[in-house]
Amino acid sequence: MKIINPFEPSKRQFIPSYRKPSFQFQSTKSVVVPAGTHNPAYFVIGGVPFQSTTNLECNLTINGPGGLNTGSLAASTIYYLYAILANDGVSLLADLQDPSVGPSGYTLWTYLGAFGTKNLVAEVVQFRSNGGFCVFSDNIQTPPTGTSAVTYFAMNLKVPLTTRFVYGQPAVTLGASTDAASFQNSSSSTDEVAYVIGPVGVTSGIIYGSPCFIPTSYSDARVIYAKTSTVTATARWETQGWREFPEEWQ
Repeated sequence: MKIINPFEPSKRQFIPSYRKPSFQFQSTKSVVVPAGTHNPAYFVIGGVPFQSTTNLECNLTINGPGGLNTGSLAASTIYYLYAILANDGVSLLADLQDPSVGPSGYTLWTYLGAFGTKNLVAEVVQFRSNGGFCVFSDNIQTPPTGTSAVTYFAMNLKVPLTTRFVYGQPAVTLGASTDAASFQNSSSSTDEVAYVIGPVGVTSGIIYGSPCFIPTSYSDARVIYAKTSTVTATARWETQGWREFPEEWQ
């Protein structure tokens, strides 16, 4: 691990152009920050810049630097990934605590982003997180559903507290022809973000809309709201990713 001198002439562009590194699925029990000689990973921890030219792994079968902070990997769980100073360099650390608190036991860290584990299985979902945009291929939770033709109801999502936009696929389960569902980020707003309606003459099955982003609720980043056109329709949301902004945190 190399400490970079930002005042060295050849490195003066490091701080202005700094962006937190991407990270991704490596195995069902590990995540990795990819790095190499020609694509180094940069970190700023405690105001000091660091550079890694080799992959950094977070092995979720162990506790401490380079693994989980405490405990064992759990199913349907959100973990927050940090870079910390340990073992004479930078190590990765996964923790249940979000960056408003930070990893327990550490004062020098930088937040990289969040990832999740599979619904009902203690394995990391296949994902990639780049610039705060995380997309994945497995369900972290059973897709939330609900019916209300009168008011918008809350859909509780398994996403990080740091989420600013949730990415996923809206859907409606039909009970009658032209049943529909709408989705938005508030129970009182009328600014619907997504709307799905069944075809004329089709009275059963699930109709999926196009994947989209929905801004998360102002009061709780883990909630969006939905409403159905009739009591025979059921709204459904399948989360496929999220957008957060790691640069908001140290």
